[in-house]
Amino acid sequence: MLLFPLVDLLLGGKGQRSEISREVTDIEDQIAKELLKVICQEFQSAWKAFQVEVTMGTRQSSAELQRMFGPADKTLMFSFTVNLPEAGGGFQLLVPSASSSVFLHAAAEEAPAQKSSTQSAMKTGFAEKLLESHFNLDLTLLGGKVEANHLLNLNVGKILTLGISVRTPVVLKIGGREAFEAVPVRSGHHRAAQLIDRAGQSSAENN
Repeated sequence: MLLFPLVDLLLGGKGQRSEISREVTDIEDQIAKELLKVICQEFQSAWKAFQVEVTMGTRQSSAELQRMFGPADKTLMFSFTVNLPEAGGGFQLLVPSASSSVFLHAAAEEAPAQKSSTQSAMKTGFAEKLLESHFNLDLTLLGGKVEANHLLNLNVGKILTLGISVRTPVVLKIGGREAFEAVPVRSGHHRAAQLIDRAGQSSAENN
């Protein structure tokens, strides 16, 4: 519920709510892992007074979670709300009762002013670390076609005609998803991409 709108927002969309009608792709799974790493780091920093270690584990199925937490087991549940521009949701962190005593004992001794300060710092730190995340980019020229015999005779230095107009823009893919139409350019000693339009936006407006 949160992953799809968040991925859409990170890739230049509006973070719209979408139906959960398919499995998570490899790219979306990788983005989720990077997001969880940031969340774990923030929990580790915010809860350092509790002297607990927060690390990312493995993805669990519903059946595996049921074996970890039985119907009669008591747990300490932390609920978090996430608000995106056009979607929202939440997630829960479950702590077994055997491990929750350290939280309850430390929370009773913690001053209210310190709690507010920690909460504010957590929100700021989370945003900063999320903005420092890296995503793979690809510039792709779509629609090219060549005859098989041309491919068989390829060698270094040969020019391969793709049958595409020189004015055709390339597609900038962010994390494997088409995001913008662009033109390859040079920026100093580096390759760059000048963005022309959002991918699919022109065709959507024409329709």
